[in-house]
Amino acid sequence: MTPQRAPRSFLLVSLLSTSALACSGDGATGAASASASTPAPRASALSASSAAASSAAATSAARASASATTKPVASAVAPTTDQKKKLLQHLGEGRRLSKKKEYDAALKELDAALVASPNDPRVLAEIGWAAFGKRDLERARSSTTLALAHTSDAKQRAQILYTRGRAHQEGGDKDAAKRDYAESLTLRDNAEVAKRYAEVGGKAEEIIPPWSVCTEGYATVAELCGCLEKKADSLLFLEGKTTCEAGPRLDLGDPRLSVVRVSRGDIGYDAALILVAEDDKKLRAVAQVGHEFEPGAFGVHNTAEVKGGKLTSKGAIVAVRHLQSNVDSNMAGLELCEEHTVSDTLCVLGKGGSPTTCPRTIPIESTSGCGLGVEVDPADLGPDGDEEIKRIKASASKKTTKLEWSIDDGGKLTVKVTEGDRASVPAALLSEALLLPSR
Repeated sequence: MTPQRAPRSFLLVSLLSTSALACSGDGATGAASASASTPAPRASALSASSAAASSAAATSAARASASATTKPVASAVAPTTDQKKKLLQHLGEGRRLSKKKEYDAALKELDAALVASPNDPRVLAEIGWAAFGKRDLERARSSTTLALAHTSDAKQRAQILYTRGRAHQEGGDKDAAKRDYAESLTLRDNAEVAKRYAEVGGKAEEIIPPWSVCTEGYATVAELCGCLEKKADSLLFLEGKTTCEAGPRLDLGDPRLSVVRVSRGDIGYDAALILVAEDDKKLRAVAQVGHEFEPGAFGVHNTAEVKGGKLTSKGAIVAVRHLQSNVDSNMAGLELCEEHTVSDTLCVLGKGGSPTTCPRTIPIESTSGCGLGVEVDPADLGPDGDEEIKRIKASASKKTTKLEWSIDDGGKLTVKVTEGDRASVPAALLSEALLLPSR
């Protein structure tokens, strides 16, 4: 087992280069520059941009639904060939039974697959769907919650969020369902998810909700940290003692902005980097700008870096740049998924009694994809293994998407795709927004 890593201070690097964020007389612009290119692959996990784009309340509801039988199982030892074979055999049979709606038998096979590869997100996702089919809603919610903690692949997360949303909707919790459907729609556009979102009262303009954790205003960092520690279940998945510490001072574009790190974990660690704003001598959490996840389990590694910030748009808006690097091994190491993202979180500075808010996080450059992980001889894995290897190879992909944002003199935000498939970018990320309404 990998020994526990001591919680790190922030990976806070140098201030943004002037070429990364440029201001001009007729507005502000943001795009990835050569100096802010996608970071080299490193151990890491959940996407900071998606975390900041979704309501923290959704995470809180998810944590609350996790049962004692689905807590993380730490195992940093690479699975053996025999474990891989058993995983694929039971997973394949579980999928076949689930398609035939024989959910009890399917869950027995999927449980056996999970023994061979604990916390595997693809297995947990299948368990969640089979449990939902059986209308075991508690297990559907807890299994999908655990699956989300162990994958950062956008497509997979979108599918899992849809399943958990269905479980919430079926159980009568429309608010939780709406949050899950909304977060799914920030990861990919999907007609069925959009239909379900509308069924529970969701509106297009509410897909990206405002930040809502510890926004009341606190006199000191210690008091703010006290709130964040109490609300840690809305930010973190692992259990254990929660700590909160202020990071070193960094030029984030305005002296009122700073970062704190909230972390926990008895084995491994789980940490959220929280952007803080001071208005009228009160400190408030305003956004999440990174998520580090090292659960001590094989194949799950997430890191985050806050790079700095720059004042834009007539001194009223700050862009804080941060990097997220996610590397996840699925299927006992047979599949490797990576996501490396450079994001700008846009914050409207407080003025005249209005507190600072950070309404948008824009992933300006993202490289992601899944493919074959460890090399194995398919003959060693049996017929299900050969089929799964073919599936992984057939669906293997890697894509790079670049977005560019601009803010006009009136405070209207516009985002456009400069590289990559426009259709692959969720509409919610490209919607215009008035960041500086008259106030």
